Amino acid sequence: MSSPLPPCGFYGRPLTLTSVPLDFETNHAPYYRFLLAPDPRTHGFIHPNTVAKLPWPASFLVDHTARTVTITQPPAGTSPSTHANAALQQAVDAAVAAPHDFPTLNGLHSEYFLVPGARAFVQVERFAAPLFGIATRGAHLTAYVRPRAPGEELRIWVARRSRSLSTYPGMLDSTVAGGVKAEDSPRGCVVTEAG
Repeated sequence: MSSPLPPCGFYGRPLTLTSVPLDFETNHAPYYRFLLAPDPRTHGFIHPNTVAKLPWPASFLVDHTARTVTITQPPAGTSPSTHANAALQQAVDAAVAAPHDFPTLNGLHSEYFLVPGARAFVQVERFAAPLFGIATRGAHLTAYVRPRAPGEELRIWVARRSRSLSTYPGMLDSTVAGGVKAEDSPRGCVVTEAG
């Protein structure tokens, strides 16, 4: 009998499994829910260390009792999108300005990703989405060659990341993949990345 395969990971990192309860929306301690007023739905979960260290701009309301961080409603004459996008950018800039508190932020501004589920067009820089516990989207395409003769196996094309990239240089990757930018669709992302 063969021994079980060791757990594999992405980009050479070990695979770890976590148990996220099915009722995480209500059972999310110690995380703070990230809200976009007046929408009561959660758009991310923020770690308490981030809540404590980030110098929150005035357009954010931090409620330690309710464990929420809320972008306040826009002032009269300002669209919800404009208000939320400006607030998020101010918070991102504040985090970048505090490298000792947020060492994983390199300060190199990146493309914008949509905040999923937001009722208005709300976006955040890709590298900063984890600060707010915001889910991001990616699109992947796997290219393959079908067997041409009996006994041949399907062959999958595996790409290697450029050695000049700042994240995971030279590592194996999907044939075509990328983060879905705010102004893009998953299909558009694959077409752009394949070009």
